[in-house]
Amino acid sequence: MNTSRGRRGPMYVLDMGGAEYLWHQVADHVAERAAAGEFGRRLPRREVLAAQYGVSLGTVARAIRDLAERGVVVVAPGRGTFLA
Repeated sequence: MNTSRGRRGPMYVLDMGGAEYLWHQVADHVAERAAAGEFGRRLPRREVLAAQYGVSLGTVARAIRDLAERGVVVVAPGRGTFLA
């Protein structure tokens, strides 16, 4: 996972041509960031994550669903996504 310092484009660069699904790459990286304490108790809004990774809201939604299935986050509809 590369990080980009410029203001244009995504903050984190995914392997778009790789064998691993984009949602899985996002989920793994968000889990790493959460484990490092970057988020506190709550994940950023899905729109923010989508912009950070340069992916669609659907990709972020699938990544969050995967994180919930892993027990990394808890989704509270209307309130946000929180670390488990």
